[in-house]
Amino acid sequence: MLIKSFAPCSDWFFVYVDSDGKRCETRLAGWALTTGHDGADALVGMIAAEGKLELTSVPCVAGSYRHESEMPRPIEL
Repeated sequence: MLIKSFAPCSDWFFVYVDSDGKRCETRLAGWALTTGHDGADALVGMIAAEGKLELTSVPCVAGSYRHESEMPRPIEL
């Protein structure tokens, strides 16, 4: 994957269900315009790499990008 450009973002998440059936919500650091091995461009979310000071693309699992305004809110008592 070759990153052609990068733009930071706020209030965006990648949401997916892990292998244990747990809902995971990962905050995005930014959007990257990439070129794959097939030469096609794609826009992908970038997240903090676990335990490192670098960014990586979101996990290669079925999921969706959600803005903070689309996320369920905790019930306030």
